[in-house]
Amino acid sequence: MTEPVPEAECAPRRNRPHGTKFSDGSSDYWAASWIEQLVNEGITGRCGHGIYCHNSPVTRAQMAVFLVKTFNLP
Repeated sequence: MTEPVPEAECAPRRNRPHGTKFSDGSSDYWAASWIEQLVNEGITGRCGHGIYCHNSPVTRAQMAVFLVKTFNLP
């Protein structure tokens, strides 16, 4: 059986913006800036008001959505 992938690890390594708007993580969290960028681009979303749930496991369906949106697949 494979280990679940946390949400934060789905954020691809892009040009790193600064800061975060999520109350469940600090701006120095290793993926905070990438998560914020992906939310701003509509690739991923929050799991609640002002939180991202970066340690929640990612389902296959969620990973498929990340990939489709990231690479503009049909």
